[in-house]
Amino acid sequence: MSYILFQCKVKNFDTWKEHFDLERQNRKTAGEKSYHLLCDETERDSLIVLFEWDTMVKARKYFDTIEFRKAMTSSGVVAKPSIIYMDSLEIQRVHGIRKEK
Repeated sequence: MSYILFQCKVKNFDTWKEHFDLERQNRKTAGEKSYHLLCDETERDSLIVLFEWDTMVKARKYFDTIEFRKAMTSSGVVAKPSIIYMDSLEIQRVHGIRKEK
């Protein structure tokens, strides 16, 4: 699996989340498998989204589109986000370790 660490600051969390949820089907069609949404403990508008994507090629294709950039602007992302593309090496669960191939 491929993972994308997306970090951004938004004007208003609720507005951003509404736009994020509207984009759900497009992300799924583009290869998203899951995401974890995190915020700074003292600043709700400072976000990290850890996406799981089926392939890195599909993830890069999605995040490199003009449509994605327009969606970020309209949702209230206030500065250029940090997007880091990562491959999974190992996942540790409570009951053991599963190595990725």
